[in-house]
Amino acid sequence: MTPMPAPAQRDRIERLSKKLDRVVIGSVIVCDLLPILAQLVAALVHGIVTGAWPAHRGLGYGEGFPLWDPLLWLAWGPVLCAAAWIVVSLPVPLRRPGLPGRGQQLLMLLVIYVVTIARVSGFLGAPGIWGGGTEAIFVVILGLGALVLVRIVLGWLRLLPRSWRQYLDAEGNRVQPEKFGTRRSPLAGVPQ
Repeated sequence: MTPMPAPAQRDRIERLSKKLDRVVIGSVIVCDLLPILAQLVAALVHGIVTGAWPAHRGLGYGEGFPLWDPLLWLAWGPVLCAAAWIVVSLPVPLRRPGLPGRGQQLLMLLVIYVVTIARVSGFLGAPGIWGGGTEAIFVVILGLGALVLVRIVLGWLRLLPRSWRQYLDAEGNRVQPEKFGTRRSPLAGVPQ
């Protein structure tokens, strides 16, 4: 039998999960979107100066372009952040209101996949550009997505421990989760 996480430990994991969601979003912006934007601006300037657009509109290798190393290894940042988020949140239900759940994890993996295609695919195998292992990045993203889907299906089939599927108190009784940061007013029970 798998040990049940204590309610306090579960709450800490969920709060950490909420922070990791924000870290994943930030890493997509910093590691993927900003480099894509920099490449597009460089392609625009290069096109204005030379009179011709670079190959692949600046998002791929061409003669005289890119003007700098595109640092493809940075694309691993969002993937590793998403992997940490998924692994940390496996033993908790993630059904609390206001908490990013498994659907959010799948959505972020889809965003990471699409942005990584735009970021990496035009430079893979280009001479003089170190890929940093990004040839395997798509397989890792799909593997993480499969892990989340398996976690969802096993939960639906009730093949996971009860504490992984439902919110339980310290005695093992089911409780209704409250939204983080909400407190019931001390006057809520007083007749008005």
